Amino acid sequence: RSTRGRVEALVHKADKAIAERNYAEAIQALGSAVQINPKDAALRQRLADLQEAQEQREKAARLLVQAQSELESQKFTSAFQSAREALNAEPENTDAKRLVNRLETLIAERDAQKRLKDGLTKVRGLLVVEALDEAITVLEDLAKQAPEHPQVRELLARSQSQREARDRRRRVNTGLDTARDSIRSGDFGSAISTLESLTREFPDESSV
Repeated sequence: RSTRGRVEALVHKADKAIAERNYAEAIQALGSAVQINPKDAALRQRLADLQEAQEQREKAARLLVQAQSELESQKFTSAFQSAREALNAEPENTDAKRLVNRLETLIAERDAQKRLKDGLTKVRGLLVVEALDEAITVLEDLAKQAPEHPQVRELLARSQSQREARDRRRRVNTGLDTARDSIRSGDFGSAISTLESLTREFPDESSV
């Protein structure tokens, strides 16, 4: 059999192996072809490309095993980095794509939970010092992230109620101070007008 015929047969065997994703057999066939015709630059380049691709596939496989192990240990960030490296090594690897997407979701959920926990801790600290406006601002942001979260809803409702009561007390006290000042200066008409206005606005307020 001619050298050319042997090489063509080996190349055909390699093509078939590649189609079946049997890359080790394809590399072996092309390697044999190169040994028969080592001067064929295109053949040598094809073998080199196939060997490089196989190395990348093996690298991706190792990284996926590592990523799965890190995922099982709840090391989401490390697992994501390993999965991304696997996908970079072999962009058509569907397992790597699925794992990257899954880890992106897990990391987003983890980060959202952390933001929620940190936010609630901050709110409780603000409520201790009666910083109601700041607490409500934080709670409103948290409510956008987790509108159905029971603690967020309860704390927001309570804080808004406390702020309304605080603002009510402030308006009443300001009005009473204004009426007192009017009385001291002898302007009884203004004092009466201020008190009547307070009574209309706060009919249940006993201090008016």
